Amino acid sequence: MMRCFIVSLFATLMVSPAFSQHIDHHHDSPSPHTVPIRFIPNQKQWPAEVRYRAEIPGGHLYLEDTGWKYVFYDQEAIRQAHASPQTKHNERLRGHSLSVKMQGASPRAQIRASQSGPEKYNFFLGKDPQQWAGNLSAFRQIGYYNIYPGINLKLLPNEQTLKYEFEILPYADSRAIAFSYEGADRIFLQDGNLHLQTSMGEIIEKKPYCYQLIEGQKKEVPSEFLLSGQEVRFHFPEGYDRSQALIIDPELVFSTYSGSVSDNWGSTATFDNEGNLYSGGIVFGAGFPTTSGAFDLSFGGGFDVGILKFSADGTELRYATYLGGNDAEFPHSMIVDNQNNLIILGTTSSLNFPITSGAFQTSFAGGQAFQPLSGLTYGFGSDLFISKLNASGNALLGSTFLGGSTNDGINVSAEAGILNYGDQFRGEIIVDTNNDIYIASTTTSANFPVANAVQGNRRGSQDGVVCKLNPNLTSLIWSTFLGGGAFDAAYSLKINPVNNDLYIAGPTRSNDLRSIVPATAPVPFRATWSGNDDGYIARFTTNGQLVQITYLGTTANDQVYFLDFDPEGNPHAVGLTFGTYPVSAGVYSNPNSGQFIDKLNENLTARFFSTVVGTGQGGPDITITAVLVNDCGNIYLAGWGSSSVSGGNLSTFGLPVTADAYKSGTDGQDFYLMILEKMPNPCFMLLSLAKTGAFRATTWMGALRASAKTG
Repeated sequence: MMRCFIVSLFATLMVSPAFSQHIDHHHDSPSPHTVPIRFIPNQKQWPAEVRYRAEIPGGHLYLEDTGWKYVFYDQEAIRQAHASPQTKHNERLRGHSLSVKMQGASPRAQIRASQSGPEKYNFFLGKDPQQWAGNLSAFRQIGYYNIYPGINLKLLPNEQTLKYEFEILPYADSRAIAFSYEGADRIFLQDGNLHLQTSMGEIIEKKPYCYQLIEGQKKEVPSEFLLSGQEVRFHFPEGYDRSQALIIDPELVFSTYSGSVSDNWGSTATFDNEGNLYSGGIVFGAGFPTTSGAFDLSFGGGFDVGILKFSADGTELRYATYLGGNDAEFPHSMIVDNQNNLIILGTTSSLNFPITSGAFQTSFAGGQAFQPLSGLTYGFGSDLFISKLNASGNALLGSTFLGGSTNDGINVSAEAGILNYGDQFRGEIIVDTNNDIYIASTTTSANFPVANAVQGNRRGSQDGVVCKLNPNLTSLIWSTFLGGGAFDAAYSLKINPVNNDLYIAGPTRSNDLRSIVPATAPVPFRATWSGNDDGYIARFTTNGQLVQITYLGTTANDQVYFLDFDPEGNPHAVGLTFGTYPVSAGVYSNPNSGQFIDKLNENLTARFFSTVVGTGQGGPDITITAVLVNDCGNIYLAGWGSSSVSGGNLSTFGLPVTADAYKSGTDGQDFYLMILEKMPNPCFMLLSLAKTGAFRATTWMGALRASAKTG
């Protein structure tokens, strides 16, 4: 378990900018770890005229029978929308399409792909299963054979640039080759290079390098572009030996684009029983444009869920899967069942989100348009979705909507006293040993689907919801609201490994949250609301019976974000506070800090210890993104700094680090990882130490900017 957790936690840290600091998507030069351009075949997931698609810096490249189409998007607008969550942005996103047609080319040329990689790509886009495509290989080279008589064309990547190469066989006529460009704002020659200007930047086709192999020696052939209007041909001022093959080899440079492939924001990660890693987020995958030139599209509607599966050592991409409809969606949480199927919980605004036959809820229930984050618009409101992929990612085993007639799944209440960037997408999905599925989330719908409910009605403006579904997502076994008369949410849920009950945690502003607890329940650790935001933990049986609820917190704002269990089944709640949270004797702590850890007994009637960690500045320092208690009882906590939080600004400056930290300095905008060791700890044979906890290790992860001070 320890090894798997480290893998999972680091995956969560490294792919979660939706809950993390601003990640700069601009790269001036390709990283050695950058994935090269790959060509993915069309198996009905795109319009019929598309043969292959590749992600290129700033957009997509679509290959057609006699040419190709570049589609670029305003990468800076996408980046700013992610980096500046409080800034309002135009609801339209600019794009530009540039078509390249080979004039007089044969539409019957043989198009063949070669050099496939080990990774597979899967597309579950839209509601029609006939347009889903799975198990697609990605290729490094595409060849058009006999595109003109005796002339072949190859397209191949060169790191994050692209090359095309003509092979003119002996006695074939090179004068047949002609390109026409449609949609460019300006076309001109400069220093022998062809410049294609668009509203999104510039493509440069470098002066062609041409050669022949004669008697085993490469002989360069002088060549140049000839431009007439929008048409380009090749010219050989000194001629060449037509009895020998000729190679024309220009290189394309995407001059002023971001240097990244389509923009993506990570949000969730998990691992499977074999140690494979999964990361989930949203990718900018707007549709194929029908016309060339500048265009606008709906900013929010261009996002799909993107799932990546990596080998355990992170060196191999096993598959990439796209999931979504024609509006916005976002993955909140993922889990792998005991058959290595991946199950995803998220929200969608797509009426045509992919839903499988016999699903519990096959229709989108609706809501009101809103913008949970700048640049991400849910045009039709939101429903929850739950989707299940097989171990190869190439089959959708189950997929269902879950929601009522107003917005579901997104925590958008302005009532909360603590609201971090990314808190809108909290919630969690888990499975039990029978592969039954449990979710914790939120709703504003009075008619959210309930079954065998402890609480059958929504009582506040927003309630938490807890649901159990069968493994193939065709039946709602039980479902209940969880909330009082004010604001409530459900962020985290886990099954206790000792008593097998289900525990849920989150924030509440309701002084009557415990009104649904059975009268026979024992007195909890804290029975009354302290005021403002409080945290809470609720205990249910896995058949949906409520056992207990306890409040946690101070008279200031407090929220519980995650919970987990030690080997004895004692829950650990981790959250943020602006209050003076109690600190037990003998534990590691940083007084007056804003991140708290609270350990209770399994009955939620008593506290073992509580503590706070951080800078001591009287409020939160980081947004918490991951928590785990391992088999030894050690506590792992991860989070990030540099965004806005109600009442203060987050930063990793000043957070405690150990002398042997992997990274001991910070620019304030890094990931942060802390390990608190249980004492005495038989796993480390430290039986002579009497403290409840000790500071084991901590570090930052991220780039240190030269001008920044270290914390």
